[in-house]
Amino acid sequence: MAQERCEEKRAAFAEQIALVPLERLVFLDECGFGLNLCQLYGWTIGGGRCVERVPFHLQRGQAHSVVGALSLPSLDCPSGLRALWQKSGTWTRDSFEAFLQDGLLPVLPSGSVLVLDNARIHHGGNIKALVEQAGCSLLYLPPYSPDFNPIEMLWSWLKNHVRALAPRDKEQRWSAIQNTADALPHHFATQWFKNVRLRLPELL
Repeated sequence: MAQERCEEKRAAFAEQIALVPLERLVFLDECGFGLNLCQLYGWTIGGGRCVERVPFHLQRGQAHSVVGALSLPSLDCPSGLRALWQKSGTWTRDSFEAFLQDGLLPVLPSGSVLVLDNARIHHGGNIKALVEQAGCSLLYLPPYSPDFNPIEMLWSWLKNHVRALAPRDKEQRWSAIQNTADALPHHFATQWFKNVRLRLPELL
């Protein structure tokens, strides 16, 4: 029964978002980056083991959380990455509101539709008022639907590149994240958006 309700919500969302022009959609999400990131695979001499060691004191903790916003590439935002903020620890409603007010909404055109999941920090407080004052609107993803959010593909791409750089302190980590994000090819966001839009007819 719960699965049926979830599928109904996904279908309703698919109908709703299919009516919004792609260029108006802006997808938001948070992602954690530890200092223990390392390559998941590599090459070694035949018969040997491929090993990358992470210093013991970095194997746990020291989480670094990033929030970002992704749209289709445009003249004013060639990569599609509209904003990228970082903080130590996890995001709260207050810090998320600060991101919206000072980082994202000032750079968005009026009429943008912000698409985000149902995390508690994305609800309540001044969030709705801030978004509407900027001439934008909110659209929440259905439960268990990260496949509808193209920014998940950005996080995967970003983490793979940051792994290769293996940052081992906070400054190196943020520099690696920023430099990698700045090099995001413009056609990637376009393809990620297409991948999500192609899934929608399956539910309609």
